[in-house]
Amino acid sequence: MKLGGYNHTQTASKPSQAAAMKGLFHRKEGKLMNNGYFAVVLNKKSRDVVRKYSTMDVVVGDHITLAYKPDNKTFKKYNKLINEDVDAYVNQIRSNDSIEALWVEDMFLTRLNKRLQRDNPGTAHVTISHKKDFKSGDANSLFTKSSALIDEDGKVVATNPQWLGVDHELGYLKGKVEWISFKPQTKERKV
Repeated sequence: MKLGGYNHTQTASKPSQAAAMKGLFHRKEGKLMNNGYFAVVLNKKSRDVVRKYSTMDVVVGDHITLAYKPDNKTFKKYNKLINEDVDAYVNQIRSNDSIEALWVEDMFLTRLNKRLQRDNPGTAHVTISHKKDFKSGDANSLFTKSSALIDEDGKVVATNPQWLGVDHELGYLKGKVEWISFKPQTKERKV
């Protein structure tokens, strides 16, 4: 559910116990975390450009994460940018055996002509596609010095990425800043 620039955390300093129990908030390191993320959601033309590079089972290519489960301070910062147009310059493709992504070199708020930065650690990127047992967030491993992806059992499941070079034809992608809310997880009973 997209909230279109409004979130209930703006009207109350602390969530009610009922709201917290419904999965609307999470706690991390003693801070209250909002259950969703801010992203630059790519427009159709940019999504089509990104997706033409996909070679794996699960095609993504639709957003650049700015702030994942942000605390209230970060939420307020990005909430002011909802629906702002963004130009993102991409010029590298990185991949390993399990995932592939575009490196976002720089982002700008179009109307304000102001640089936009990702709040979360790691490099801004667009996950292009990945194998079935992986998730989009695993693309972060493509942009670190030691980028072998290791599962919870300590097993290496993907090797260092290949740098597929600089392609100045990639150029700019366009999108808008949006808040994407995670739906509260409910247990479904199968009958």
